[in-house]
Amino acid sequence: MFGSWLRIVARSALNDCLRKKASFWSLLQRKAAEPETLTGALDDDSLVAALDITLQQINPEDRALLYAKYFDGEEVKQIAARLSISAKAVESRLTRSRLELRRLLDKNLKDNEREA
Repeated sequence: MFGSWLRIVARSALNDCLRKKASFWSLLQRKAAEPETLTGALDDDSLVAALDITLQQINPEDRALLYAKYFDGEEVKQIAARLSISAKAVESRLTRSRLELRRLLDKNLKDNEREA
């Protein structure tokens, strides 16, 4: 019985990790496919290029935070310990950073659409 329970917990933890890792890219792809934002869907290369350009436009501290969380896969607790701030502060900064990234990415994608 304990083994069955442990397998379920392990499977759930793995699924949570995979879901969390994919959520950011999923958000970008959904945003790129929205008809009011773009007339046609972007391919992955265009989306990655737009993301790279947008990441260079945001605050370096915010960029480092986003890279640590989404590209390096660090947990919020690890980031908080490294920066000597609370996990709640890291979550707040991540929220603000994601909003800024999303705003700038949306602007860049609209600008690219107008140029095309």
